[in-house]
Parts: sequence; C-alpha cells; structure tokens
Amino acid sequence: MFEKAKVKGTVYGVGKALEMNPEVAKRCGQIGWEVGSHGWRWIDYHDMPLEQERAEIEKCIDVIRQQTGQAPRGWYVGRLSPRSQTLLHQIYKERKLPLLWLSDSYADDLPYWKSVAEGIQGSGGGEAVLVLPYSLDCNDFKYMMPNNWSSPDDLLNYLQGAFDELYAEGEEGSPKMMSIGLHARISGRPGRIGAVRKFVEYVSSKQDVWVTTREEIAKHWMETHPFASSKA
Repeated sequence: MFEKAKVKGTVYGVGKALEMNPEVAKRCGQIGWEVGSHGWRWIDYHDMPLEQERAEIEKCIDVIRQQTGQAPRGWYVGRLSPRSQTLLHQIYKERKLPLLWLSDSYADDLPYWKSVAEGIQGSGGGEAVLVLPYSLDCNDFKYMMPNNWSSPDDLLNYLQGAFDELYAEGEEGSPKMMSIGLHARISGRPGRIGAVRKFVEYVSSKQDVWVTTREEIAKHWMETHPFASSKA
C-alpha cells in the first residue's frame, strides 16, 4: 500500500531483531524507507554500565550498516540512560559517521537543536545534535491503553483531525511536522491495517504534503535552520 501511495518513512529497528530478520532492512531499502536504530534490545538502559551501553550502540551501528549499506543516521532509543545521547554523539564522532537526528524527546512538535552535554570525556563545547521529537499523541499504542482507541475508526478519525488542523496552519504560512507512530504488532492486524491505508490515501490526495523519512527532514532542517553555537 505504501508503494502505491508513494510515501516513505522511518523504521525504528531494534538491533537484535534486525540481526534475526535481515529481510526487514533489505525490504526497507528496496522501497526507500530509512532504518533508524531503536537500541539493541527493547529494555530500559537507565542503569546499564557505560561500557555495556557503548558496546550495544556499536553493535546496532554494525548490524544496520551491514544490512543497509550505511550506518543508522538517527536513533530513538525509547528508554535511554542519562548519558545515551552524549554517548551516541561521541561514538559517531569517533567513527566519523554522520548522526543526523535523535528522537528521544516529546518536548515539541518541530525539530530543535540540543547542546551536547558535558561529562563524557569532555564532550560538548559548542556542539549540538538535532532532535526530531517523537510523539505519543498520534500513536497506535493508544489501542492498548484504557479509555482510548477501541476501533480502527478511532485511529483514522484522530489522525485525520490532527492532519487537517496542521494542514490548515501550513496553508496559513506556518508548516508543521506530524509524527505518527505505528507498530506492526498493533496496526499490522488485519482488522486495523485498513485504517492506516485510508489515512495514507487521504494524505496522498492533498497538495504540498511531504511524507518522508526522518533523515530527509533532518537534512532539510539543517539546511534551513543551521545550529548557531553560542560559544565564542
């Protein structure tokens, strides 16, 4: 359905899952989808020792690069440690790889620059990472929460309502970014996938709508809103 609608997006790939299912990343590459990293396992990294977290980041980079031909350009860890973002910045810098975006934030609706924290071997000093906020608002996880979505119509009506409001703001000269979180185990069910298809078709019928990857959004933001260091 996505190929017919000529849209593409970003897959948050869990490293271990991609290692066990290499056809997923291969297929993403064939249809032009980005594979970002979702950590090595879906666990809480808060209390993980630094060296173990570093090793898992390295494994994610290697697996995704092996399967897609390039290292992941962005990350959404999910349950990160206090040092995850700075550690990612440091590892990418050491390996001379481009880290274009991080999405472990629910703080805004538009991308923003975040200064790299001091603390890990002197990282920081006028450098920043681009944050592309994720969203739990337009997210099919609401199917699993009490007193939220109970049918595919709930998802479709909510997504269309959010899109219509943001589209109207864009027509008035203030474009917006709309993040939609979908999970194969949730929206991939036969009784739910039709709502996703209808939304894709609805969006595809509109003019001047860009349905794309986080990598491409990041590149656009870097070009139009480059980071201005406050360091003299």
